[in-house]
Order: sequence, then structure tokens, then C-alpha cells
Amino acid sequence: RKGNITNVCSITCSFNNGVIYKTRYDIVYEGKKWEIDQFHRDNEGLWIAEIELQSEQESFELPEWTTEEVTGNEKYYNSYLSKHPFKSWKND
Repeated sequence: RKGNITNVCSITCSFNNGVIYKTRYDIVYEGKKWEIDQFHRDNEGLWIAEIELQSEQESFELPEWTTEEVTGNEKYYNSYLSKHPFKSWKND
């Protein structure tokens, strides 16, 4: 089943003198709300999807458009991206 976009907004976040530019899409997929961030400028090409759960034990189905689980990986935090933009990453 495809998700339905319910909200779109542009976000500018400042972290440690770095600026993160992204567009956030709120969608519902399989009855669960997802926030999907499309990054711009130095982080162009990076997309991060986050699901809202009632608890860590709650089960859910990963959409086919997800490629990697990054929960807890500080490399994907805005504070890290502001200092080490996605475009500067090597294929690691």
C-alpha cells in the first residue's frame, strides 16, 4: 500500500553554527505515521524516514522504499550532518 502525504514543510535547523536544509513530508503508511526528511544543499541525496511508535516493542512493517536501519547511528543526527555533510561521505 502506498503512503498518503498529509503535510509538507521546509525546515531549516541550526546546529553548532551549521545549517541543515530539509523538506519534511508527513505520510501514513500501513496505518502508521512516518516523517520523511529530504535533505538539501550539502546533504543533497540523503532521505531519512522516522516512524512514530507507542513503544519500542510495537511492531511495524518496513516500507519497500526503505534501504537501511539507522536508528541510533549518530552519523545521521542533524548535529553530525552539520559538521560532516552527506556529500562529503565516502561510500562507507
